[in-house]
Amino acid sequence: MNLDDWRSRINDLDNQILRLLNQRAEAVLHVGDLKRRQGAPIYAPEREAEIFRRLTTTNSGPLTAEAIGAIWREVLSASRALESPMTIAYFGPQATFTHQ
Repeated sequence: MNLDDWRSRINDLDNQILRLLNQRAEAVLHVGDLKRRQGAPIYAPEREAEIFRRLTTTNSGPLTAEAIGAIWREVLSASRALESPMTIAYFGPQATFTHQ
């Protein structure tokens, strides 16, 4: 395969990864809804630790465990953001430059 072929292959893989990430995000939205209805906390560090353990154990490379951890920290962070809207606090009334 030449460079263009490899780039095309990478583009196809990127599209598959994006599709799967969005499917995961849909599942996360359902989980977040269940957590809210059950009064469960959004952040579950034991669940995230289990995910990291499972992925690093099943990883056959060439990505390192550290790389897998870095990638999944971002995925899980984005997932938590979907489960719960961000709350921003500020000092003072709006429009007084304290809310920026």
